[in-house]
Amino acid sequence: IVDPYVEKSPFYDILKNQGIPFYDRMEDFYESRKADLAVIASPIHFHALQTEIALKNGSNVLCEKPVCAGPEDIEKMASFKEKYEGFVAVGYQWSFSQAILDLKKDILSGLFGKAEYLKTLVSWPRSHAYFNRNNWAGKIKTEDGRYILDSVANNATAHYLHNMFYALGKTLQESVLPKIEHCVLGAANPIENFDTITVQATGEDGTKFYFAAAHPVSPTKGPVFEYKFENEIVTYNPQERQEIIAVFKDGSKKVYGNPGDSDHNKLILCMEKTKNKKLELPCTVETALPHARFIYNLYRSYPVNRFKDNLIKTVEIRNAPVTIVEGLDKTLDACYEDMRMLSEEYFKR
Repeated sequence: IVDPYVEKSPFYDILKNQGIPFYDRMEDFYESRKADLAVIASPIHFHALQTEIALKNGSNVLCEKPVCAGPEDIEKMASFKEKYEGFVAVGYQWSFSQAILDLKKDILSGLFGKAEYLKTLVSWPRSHAYFNRNNWAGKIKTEDGRYILDSVANNATAHYLHNMFYALGKTLQESVLPKIEHCVLGAANPIENFDTITVQATGEDGTKFYFAAAHPVSPTKGPVFEYKFENEIVTYNPQERQEIIAVFKDGSKKVYGNPGDSDHNKLILCMEKTKNKKLELPCTVETALPHARFIYNLYRSYPVNRFKDNLIKTVEIRNAPVTIVEGLDKTLDACYEDMRMLSEEYFKR
């Protein structure tokens, strides 16, 4: 285990008693040891750097989502496939779930016809402790200028934004990058970046993409999604049923299962891949980069608006203080239904 702060882990004593060695830096580990697979679960701005260290030393990599942030790291990560022999998987666990893979295979087969729109809603409250858990939460850049772009769309709910791009990729390993048409970014918590987003984008074939997500809300809702195709509609609402369901025009249904019941598949498949090089992984750097580019495009093109002070209040959720915007939960529900942007009336001028 490489972690300069490993003593803070609740599992420290268990790991120590098992005789597992600890290192402060990856370079220290590779001086005397090798690894078939390096699992990188570090802050966003370290992903590209640490992935390259692992690849240079002969390891394959499972990197936590998001793959990276900012143009320099995007280009660096994109170059690794040609420069190094090892593979790099990215841990968007839905992309490794059987439910999502089965759904995507049916999309690719043409069973559903052309996609018309894909929309997703995630309302997830996050406590003050969440935004104070480290020195990069909600930050745009580090003090030395490296991109972080941490936000509701690039961290906690990134899985579900990425999943829309992944669902319409032309192969099992590809994702699409739609063009942003409209976007509203907001922040209620005292952070640099946004904790609330509504965004609409359009794919090359005219398919509409809509994403709404927020942290300053209560109660919890989502991820909820609706993917509309010519021949059917695919829905997922875990508050009602923990399964993805496709309903066809004739009323028949197909159930794909729960995309969240196989969160460890990414690790299992990567371990198998180290022994079987012919095994294809569903989510690689190339699969994940459209999400990273989309997030950077948001940063370049849209300002972060501050919510009006009189709408912001602090409530207790599970014995923890949470900043919420009054009425935002119901407003986002309505925005999601109509695929529209959050109104400017919520924000300071």
